[in-house]
Amino acid sequence: MQTDSFFLISKYDGARLAVSTICHDSPRFCLQITHGMAEHRKRYIPFMEYIASLGGACIVSDMRGHGETSDPADYGYFGADGVEATLSDLHQIGDVLRLRYPTLPMILLGHSMGSLVARAYAAEHDESLSALILSGEASNNPAVGAGLLLTRLIALFRGERHISPLVANLATGAYDNPFRAEAAEGEKYLWLSANRDNRAAYNADPACGFPFTLNGYDTLFSFMKRAYAPKHYNVRNKDMPILFLSGEDDPVMGSKKAFADAVRILKDMGYRDVRAGLYPGMRHEILMETGRDKVQQDIRLFVEDVLTKSAQTT
Repeated sequence: MQTDSFFLISKYDGARLAVSTICHDSPRFCLQITHGMAEHRKRYIPFMEYIASLGGACIVSDMRGHGETSDPADYGYFGADGVEATLSDLHQIGDVLRLRYPTLPMILLGHSMGSLVARAYAAEHDESLSALILSGEASNNPAVGAGLLLTRLIALFRGERHISPLVANLATGAYDNPFRAEAAEGEKYLWLSANRDNRAAYNADPACGFPFTLNGYDTLFSFMKRAYAPKHYNVRNKDMPILFLSGEDDPVMGSKKAFADAVRILKDMGYRDVRAGLYPGMRHEILMETGRDKVQQDIRLFVEDVLTKSAQTT
């Protein structure tokens, strides 16, 4: 197994992007990960080691405003053109594996905010992907347009780097409510996981749980609008397998109906192979939850099916 960490210079604007790879010595497929809001790439190392053990070549990067791609003083700030810059970065980082292993299938996995990024990317570049996995999918929120307008209005007066408790509360403030009875004193982010060790590690990590700036929320809300807008989809790879995975107790999902709607929308776009799985007792971070072995097994079976279909197509 080969591991590496390095920095790339973004072709979009020269930003420095932190990247990690873990690759099987003789890989059969490639998998790229785009992480969620207010976390970082290193949290996915154990999952990447599992994927590499299956024959995968894995790559993950810190998004702008996150991890080692950003100075901690700029956490939660994506900069100008946050959406376009992030999509350009994602493509450039994926090309690291595409150029190294040009004949291998490429799978993109997005978690949480990363699932919106992955959907927006696939809408424009599905021909560069063999499959798409969406974990902790953020369901479409009909109020996202109003949230975007509010965020931009406040930014006119306070600036893009302002941290607004109002916008933060509207975006994620209610997520902990169903789980408050089990909270230790001062504990936050109960909605992330039923796994107490995972929550404790997240709460103790200075590169996790930081507040988003207004620029960050503008980028997040813009990605949600883009991910669910039919006008942005240029469907070329209609047979690309897509797998939705979510915990049944994940408030980011919205509801089971909202989850089903998110699945249906991609079917309506013209994708023929869209699958979904819900995990009882799990919350948002299903890749780090108690019982994640079941999630990993389902991803393994999906990957094997993708490899079979890819071989048949070839």
